[in-house]
Amino acid sequence: TAIEKGGASYGASLMLKPTHTRTLVEALAEACPSVPVSVKCRLAAHPALAKDGSLPSESFDRLCSFVDEVSCSGAISHVVVHARSAVLSGLSPRANRAIPPLRHEWVHMLALEFPHLRITLNGGISGLEQTSSLLTQRDTNLDGVMAGRWILRDPLALWDIPLSRQRGGGREISRADAIYDYAIYAAEMLRKKHTASELVMPLILVAESLREDGSVGGTLADDERNEVMEALRQAVERLAFGFAHGKARRETVEGQSSLRSILKLLARASGGKVARKIIRNRAEDLGSSKQGAR
Repeated sequence: TAIEKGGASYGASLMLKPTHTRTLVEALAEACPSVPVSVKCRLAAHPALAKDGSLPSESFDRLCSFVDEVSCSGAISHVVVHARSAVLSGLSPRANRAIPPLRHEWVHMLALEFPHLRITLNGGISGLEQTSSLLTQRDTNLDGVMAGRWILRDPLALWDIPLSRQRGGGREISRADAIYDYAIYAAEMLRKKHTASELVMPLILVAESLREDGSVGGTLADDERNEVMEALRQAVERLAFGFAHGKARRETVEGQSSLRSILKLLARASGGKVARKIIRNRAEDLGSSKQGAR
């Protein structure tokens, strides 16, 4: 959540100005006619906590009024809703992701109220099973879901989505193959002047998940874990040392010391400060996720 700073008006605070927000999206749609324009919002935006420190009251009707105003001209056809309210002063961004209660049912109701719009649910998505349940429950009109902290915690879980592990011809790829494919993509992006620090972030998240027993990475069988670690090492070498395009020779990698060496390569590729910031932000998000997924 972007909160107000220095008198600026952006992020969640724009929910307090629906007409102004509509003007902004109309200007974007006019300036970029070939690019779809969407809006991501909360259930509500409150300037501050109530005097007693409690959350202000929320209204589904006000949410509907906001969505109606920003979409009435046809400039947008897609609204992503984080199913919590936002408090612009008095709660930190991290607290705003945890303390306001989740109201997934409001997003379902909104999708039924606006059947001509694509409505995507965000907030409190904890896994593939929950995602499937949200999209298949009776009387839902959701277009999709958006996941954040779940993927930060466990990026290898994306492999469990059937479409994500299929290549042309329907051939299924392994988790290690997916990392090799990303390495090829990242090497190409590096040649196009993207920085190693931004390209290495997904690899840091995978490496961190390998250290945690509760994630997919922490529960892999030994053979697959070793394959994933080797794929990680080769991917990082491409970014850190500019290895040539294509797959490098596979070698057996075993043990915690190998993971430590991979993390050192990740730090070298991204810069130590960048790697530490990614790991710290991930840990903070995991803490707020555990607090807020209720």
